Amino acid sequence: MSLFQTDIARFATVLVFYPIMAIIFIVIAIRIIKRNRRRLNVTFSLFYISIAIGVAINMLYALIQDEVIVLVLHYIATYFVGFGLIFLLTTNRILLQSAAIYSAKQQIRKILIYAVILAGAFLFIPFDGVVINASTEWRPIWNPFFYIYITAVHSGFVVIPIIVTSFKIRSKMTERIMRKRWNSLLLGIFGLLMSMYLTFLSNFVINTTLRLISALYAITIVIWAILIYRGVGKQL
Repeated sequence: MSLFQTDIARFATVLVFYPIMAIIFIVIAIRIIKRNRRRLNVTFSLFYISIAIGVAINMLYALIQDEVIVLVLHYIATYFVGFGLIFLLTTNRILLQSAAIYSAKQQIRKILIYAVILAGAFLFIPFDGVVINASTEWRPIWNPFFYIYITAVHSGFVVIPIIVTSFKIRSKMTERIMRKRWNSLLLGIFGLLMSMYLTFLSNFVINTTLRLISALYAITIVIWAILIYRGVGKQL
């Protein structure tokens, strides 16, 4: 796979698709809040807002060629994208248990714990957890320890719980239309998670073909995000 092809894919993703994706995510978040400003809506909207912030930072550092700034921005972008998932999980918790049973205090505690554990990724900065500079052509390269940490934290604290709670909610649905709509959410979740893990892997494995596949697949993120919104929509 030629470097030219990967550069074209990167340019299209970062400078064309990322701005569109960030705008769409913010628009969805605004629509969610406009429907109602109760805790469920605000929580669900934060899922989209957090990822939109991460995407915007990703787009920003792709235009910079200062090693320190780019490195810090990459960590922050990775943090916000991963942090967004906790809001999807807590949205599921509210839907599964109701806002009365799953209290705001429980939700805040869960979010803070995850925020602190996820922030542990910043401790890898002095140990070359991520290398991104002119020698890597300004593409992030993760070392094994950082890759394992990020993958383990995401999988254990949000990904598996999101999948489990999503299927639990579906099992409680009695109306065929609601189950069909919820299937859209499940498809969206799996599509979005596949993109996330593919990005993690492409940052760890130095392979131009894998990076190209990851960049092209990232274009589908908007589709998965809309499917998730469509699945939860009737619950808001």
